[in-house]
Amino acid sequence: MSKIINIEMSKKQHLILGIKVALFLGIALLLKTYLATPYEALNNALATVFATLTLISSIKWITAEISV
Repeated sequence: MSKIINIEMSKKQHLILGIKVALFLGIALLLKTYLATPYEALNNALATVFATLTLISSIKWITAEISV
């Protein structure tokens, strides 16, 4: 038996999800900018860490929104 997963979100849920993702991306970009160092390797490492944290938190929020 195959199950069809129907994912329907209201406009309000889409808006809330979009705002959450935008906030996390903005915070990550600001932190990367303010913590920028003259050392390019360290700067790249910080950018990677913030991008990874943003991606993980966005996925958690997306799955939480879908499961509601």
